Amino acid sequence: MNLSKLKFFKSSQFSKTLSFVLFGVSVVSLLQILGYVLLPVEFYSLIFIILSILVFFNFSAREPGNLSAYSEVLNVLQLRDPLTQLPNHQLFLEHLEQGISMAKRQKKYMMVIKLDIDKLSELNKHYGYKNGDQVIRNLAMRLTDLTRESDNVARLSGNEFGLILNLIEHDEEADRALQRVIEEMRTPFLIKNEDVVLNISYGICVYPTEQGTIEDITQYASMALESAKKMGGNTYKYFNSFKT
Repeated sequence: MNLSKLKFFKSSQFSKTLSFVLFGVSVVSLLQILGYVLLPVEFYSLIFIILSILVFFNFSAREPGNLSAYSEVLNVLQLRDPLTQLPNHQLFLEHLEQGISMAKRQKKYMMVIKLDIDKLSELNKHYGYKNGDQVIRNLAMRLTDLTRESDNVARLSGNEFGLILNLIEHDEEADRALQRVIEEMRTPFLIKNEDVVLNISYGICVYPTEQGTIEDITQYASMALESAKKMGGNTYKYFNSFKT
């Protein structure tokens, strides 16, 4: 027998949770007998299952040694996009700070790309939000496959993603990397057995810049992205060029 499982069933948090569940079931059964239960019993069972999970974690967190582990899990969840599991905007900024340090230390360039799915709301309206979410997940996987180990990709908002390409040697290398991203994004996405080509706009900022703070770089990339969208979308725009 697995001793860890046996230890779990003997734990105080399990016994307290079980007591809570039995109490809840007893209350629902009594109300049903008295005729006060208006909704199906399955509905109340689901509610008690959810509450039981919360109670279990509440008791578990109070056990010695468990609190720090749950804190670590919560910290990870706060830094990840729930739909794609990519880093979110907060973690993107942390990676950007690391990229700046890397570029300074190794005297190389860093390129930041913000890309935005044009008219995502229309796609959701036509194909449904479930299919729209699947497109977002597929796009995230494509971007992840394109990046090197030294690069970073993040989901910044509903229809906006960010790429940090580190250790760029020269402008030709950066242009090739950008073209690979654009070509991959032009590959049709399968939605309801239809091949759909997305219109995507790109805003690019190259580091080092005259003002090289994290806020400046993200703002410059956003300004370039806005310029690309004002040009009709489905194109790219550099905020600045490489220094020679």
